[in-house]
Amino acid sequence: MTASPNFPKLPADWKEDSLFINSNQIHLRIYGKRDLQGGRLLFLIHGQGEQSDRYEHFPSYLRSCVDAIVCLDLPGHGRSQGNRGHIENFDQYSQAVLLGLEAAQKWFASKATLKKTYLFGHSLGGLIALRTLFLHANLNLAAVSISAPLLDVSFPIPGLKSFFGKLVEPLLGRIKLDNELDANLLSHDPDVMAEYSRNPLNHHWVSPRFFVQLMKEMEETRNNVGPFAYNLLLESPLADGIVSSKASFQFFKNLKMQNSRIKELTTFPGFFHESFNEIGKERAFTALEEWLLRF
Repeated sequence: MTASPNFPKLPADWKEDSLFINSNQIHLRIYGKRDLQGGRLLFLIHGQGEQSDRYEHFPSYLRSCVDAIVCLDLPGHGRSQGNRGHIENFDQYSQAVLLGLEAAQKWFASKATLKKTYLFGHSLGGLIALRTLFLHANLNLAAVSISAPLLDVSFPIPGLKSFFGKLVEPLLGRIKLDNELDANLLSHDPDVMAEYSRNPLNHHWVSPRFFVQLMKEMEETRNNVGPFAYNLLLESPLADGIVSSKASFQFFKNLKMQNSRIKELTTFPGFFHESFNEIGKERAFTALEEWLLRF
């Protein structure tokens, strides 16, 4: 599957593979060229409730700048183990990212010389990526791209649900609550919305413990001014009804970079939450491609 049945499939010179790590608890979906001699790897972290097979079209747009894309299924998502929509604390997400990144680099190095690694995170994956990179400043990454990071939400969280979530979290932290995500806000493309709802690997659950942890991590990350140790491109869709673009702008403005690291902000007027699944997504892919080719 991909994010839309109308999106391009893998190019003829690419193939798909899977890798399970950490005692088969974590799934990595691998899209790689049959010839990896270019030596460029993109490690990808998806958003809340989705998973890795929605990124099958990425190779068609990025094959000039990367030779393999390894997509992590976060704990509780896709083919990885864990309760859907539940996490005890965000350290589990960060640990999965670190394990997945290390495994992806080892996989590539077993096939060809690994020259450069890039990281891409979308939405919840963007939040997790930023948190992890703040905590670990010495990872072997040439550049980072963050799409619509979940630093705050665009929609008001129902007061009763917020109160209930915090109230029951200490005793009933794992129960399932609807995540309130409206698939109509993902993209203007109706096929993307329909496919999101059809795909059995997607889910729409969050637990009270996830909710409480998310509120904490969003606030801590959006208020972290750095210094940030990696070259950073932040891509923000301006009609995002899920994630707050205002919070992204404020974070970007306040963020201090380490040494000579570069930060850039690219915006997409009229785009909904998933810029890379939007009508006109080519603009988002072009911006990402140009960014990666600089490093």
